[in-house]
Amino acid sequence: MNGIDISSYQASLTLGNISYDFVMIKATQGINYVNSYCDSEFQAAKAQGKKLALYHYADGNDAVAEADWFVNNCAGYIREAIFVLDWEGAGVEYVDWACRFWDRVKARIGYNPAIYMSEYVINTYNWQPLVDRGAGLIAAKYSGYEIMNNYDTSNAGHPPSVKWWPFYFMWQWTSKGRLNGYAGDLDCDIAYLTPGEWDAYAGVQPPAPVAPPAPDATTTTPTQEPPLTATDAAP
Repeated sequence: MNGIDISSYQASLTLGNISYDFVMIKATQGINYVNSYCDSEFQAAKAQGKKLALYHYADGNDAVAEADWFVNNCAGYIREAIFVLDWEGAGVEYVDWACRFWDRVKARIGYNPAIYMSEYVINTYNWQPLVDRGAGLIAAKYSGYEIMNNYDTSNAGHPPSVKWWPFYFMWQWTSKGRLNGYAGDLDCDIAYLTPGEWDAYAGVQPPAPVAPPAPDATTTTPTQEPPLTATDAAP
């Protein structure tokens, strides 16, 4: 599936004007920032039947406090979206911080969050504790900064090569994507998931099976008459 991730920088974007399968929206940062465009973008994508993810940008505060800020401001989206930690490693204790954040979010939403990192950060530190927890990986790697149109990956270069994780479920391959219907730059992504697999990762609950109606006690079953015999059929 092809998709984008957006923040307040794309405030002028009308999602209905572009082609996409999923959108990952910046929701929060640190312990005091909320993207004021997040809900309108979320509801627009939801109304279009698109797949959804939300991300929190780590800002170097206490990990549990940031996790709580993220979940408190996204409680209405639980089991509708993949929750993602955008990990840039600024002023925090790397793996331990991310694990404490992940544990808190998982405990509060009830399903596994994911983590977004660059190929360099993934391969520089030992992320095995997060792998062991079941964290899904979104890997970012760009071949350059030339404009790339309408999900054309012919110049995207080689996909990321990562340690620790056996696979990543999404590759962010450019920050200079352009799509018909929007003139600005977009981060473009490929998700190696089916729509059903995305829903499973987002904790979407399948609809409960509908039981057949109980038979009406006042209804009688018509008696089937026996088939005609040769004697019955004679004139």
